[in-house]
Amino acid sequence: MNDNLLTVKQVAEIAGVSTQYIYKRLNDSLQPFVVQLDNKKLLKSTVITEFFENIPPPDINRDNDDFISYLKEEITLKNKQLDDKDKIIQNKEEQIKDKDRQIEEMANTAAELSERIAVLFENSQQLQQTQQLLEAQNAQNEMVKPKKSFFARLFGSKKEDKEKSEEI
Repeated sequence: MNDNLLTVKQVAEIAGVSTQYIYKRLNDSLQPFVVQLDNKKLLKSTVITEFFENIPPPDINRDNDDFISYLKEEITLKNKQLDDKDKIIQNKEEQIKDKDRQIEEMANTAAELSERIAVLFENSQQLQQTQQLLEAQNAQNEMVKPKKSFFARLFGSKKEDKEKSEEI
C-alpha cells in the first residue's frame, strides 16, 4: 500500500475519532482527500494535518521532548503565517492610503472643474445679454432710418445709385 494513503481505521485512530465519524464525512468534507484504490476508499495522509489541524501527525512519538519540539515547530509555522498575513494587511493598508489620495485628488479636480463651469456659465449668460442688446440696437437703428417714398424707391436718386455702385 502507498505510504501516502491511510485507511479509514488508521485516520480514525490518529485523529482520535470513530470510524463512523470518518465514514459519514467521506462524501462531503473529506471528499478532497479520498482516493479509490482496488474498490477501497483510502485517505491521503495530508488529511491529518489539513482537516484535523490540532492533531499531530502519526509519526510523532508523544513523549515530552518530541512533543515539545513538534509544538515549537508548529508555533514557528504559525508565527510565519501570521507574519505573512501582517505583510498582506500592511500592503492592503498602503493600497487603501493610495486610493484615498487618488479620491482626494479627484475631488479637488471636480471642485475646480465645477468652479470653471460656473464661470463659463456666467460668461455665456453675459454674452447672451450682450447679443440681445446688440440685436435690439440693430433693430432700433433700422427703425430710425427714414423711409423713402414710393417714387424714391421706384426710381431712386442718382446719389444713391452712385453710392451703391461704389460699395460694390
